[in-house]
Amino acid sequence: MKLCHQSHYGPRRLAFYLERDYGINLSVHGVYRVLVRAGLIKPRKHRPRKKPVYYQMLYPGQRVQVDAKYMPKIGLGDRSEPCKEYQYTAIDDCTRLRFVWVYLELCPANSVDFASKMLEFLLFPIEEVQTDHGTEFTYIFMPWVKKPHPFEEFVKESGHKA
Repeated sequence: MKLCHQSHYGPRRLAFYLERDYGINLSVHGVYRVLVRAGLIKPRKHRPRKKPVYYQMLYPGQRVQVDAKYMPKIGLGDRSEPCKEYQYTAIDDCTRLRFVWVYLELCPANSVDFASKMLEFLLFPIEEVQTDHGTEFTYIFMPWVKKPHPFEEFVKESGHKA
């Protein structure tokens, strides 16, 4: 195996040249193992995987996460053209109970409608509603808009923290 020392090639290139020049069909991983066994290269060090941190609220309704997401255009049955759709999702952080509703438009009015349907669906009281600060939920990143957001007003009027 002078080829490795002389050329400083790695396992992928060596596997290619072994196949092309000598007719030896060996996988890249096989060449790698041979080079490690011969002491020509050092084995790769693997970093331990980080374990995901799971969190859970103490009781239902302590926090509900609300988000809206664009659903790709799809053609269904007798529709002549595909339509845009947006999926609103609410997830309770304690029970992982989900409430999903689909709208054709992403706007504050649909956010308020979704919040009212969500409150009817979730039978327990909700203390806090967490969003991703999208424009359908808040005007926090639009300082030129001086009026309160309808979604925030609705959530506060119904007695919850937004």
